[in-house]
Amino acid sequence: MTAVEYDDPPFLFAEWSCAEGSDPADFENWKIANPSLGVKGIAPVSALREDFEVKMDLQQFAREHLGMWDDPRMNSVIPFEAWVACQLDDVPDPDEPGSMRPPVVDLGMVVASVDVAPDQAWASIAIAGKRPDGRSHIELVWAAGGTAWVLPMMQRLISSSKPPVAVAVQAGAAAGALGPELEQIGLKVRYFGTQDIAQSTAQFYTDIIDQKLTHLDDDALFECLAGAAKYPIGKPELEQWGWLRKSTSTDITGIVAACYANRLLTLEDVEVTLNAPKKHRLL
Repeated sequence: MTAVEYDDPPFLFAEWSCAEGSDPADFENWKIANPSLGVKGIAPVSALREDFEVKMDLQQFAREHLGMWDDPRMNSVIPFEAWVACQLDDVPDPDEPGSMRPPVVDLGMVVASVDVAPDQAWASIAIAGKRPDGRSHIELVWAAGGTAWVLPMMQRLISSSKPPVAVAVQAGAAAGALGPELEQIGLKVRYFGTQDIAQSTAQFYTDIIDQKLTHLDDDALFECLAGAAKYPIGKPELEQWGWLRKSTSTDITGIVAACYANRLLTLEDVEVTLNAPKKHRLL
């Protein structure tokens, strides 16, 4: 509860809200944020239930009825429940009984993306690959301070059993400056411009809403998503957007890299299809 009291004139303003990270679907949390819930004529349970089930989406309900205005789960660029629906849960670790580990995902073609914060304080490498069921899968490979580690890590990926066929970087940004060096170590580099970014975010959003991709239960990736906002691209009526940090101290490079890798996977997949030998039938 938050309370503010004024002496002249006598006035008290009080607000009840749920703690950050609370589950908006839990009825017990409804009672915490609405002390008068159930009082006839003031706050009938049926009214809140109708808002929850019919009139409002989860984020709107959490803000208006539970006071969760600043909770990153309720203010995410990607709806939190959609993000969780795409998550692959950890599995038992056969090498350590009683322990859990991320699942190993069988992937076909793999691509990568590198993103670097504007001040170069943080950088991330993410990959995307095609699953046997046709969905894409994204993973945050590594995230750390600075950029000195990026090229050595990319060289390790090149030497792995599933090397990326291409890597995406944002043209004109800090990551784009690494492009020539990535090319020197043998990588095919795609430089994403403004429209590529807009197409990347649009596809990323749609793929998550439609559950066309999967991701691991990765706290680092979720923290990046929680710290991300939007900036508009182009005409307002087009509703195109790119990724923006909520504050200069926030690292979002992981989610940006994952988003670009997801788009690059589609572009490379299309290119492979177009360049495949054509089969002709003789009539």
